[in-house]
Amino acid sequence: PLLRARLQLALGADQAAAGDHAAAVASYSAALAPLEAQGHGLATQALLSRATSRRQLGELEAAAIDAGRAVALARSGADPETLIAAQVETARIALR
Repeated sequence: PLLRARLQLALGADQAAAGDHAAAVASYSAALAPLEAQGHGLATQALLSRATSRRQLGELEAAAIDAGRAVALARSGADPETLIAAQVETARIALR
C-alpha cells in the first residue's frame, strides 16, 4: 500500500504540473487513505498537494479543509517546513 501511495503522489504531481487538477485531486485522494491509515508523514504532503489542486479548481471550501488538516498534522509531527508550506497554502486560499 505504501509503494502504491507514493506512486499515486507522483502521478498527482505530474497531473497537477500538466494542469489536470481534477485528475490530480483523484490521485492525491487515492494516495491519502493508506498514508493516513499508517500514520505516515507523507499524508501531510498529500493533503497539501490536494489543497493546492482544489484551490486551482476553485473548490475553496474543500481546499481550506485539506490545508487545515495539513497544518494540524504538520504541527503534531513537528515538521516546520511542511507547516510553513501548509500555512502559505491556507493564506493563498483565503486570498481567493
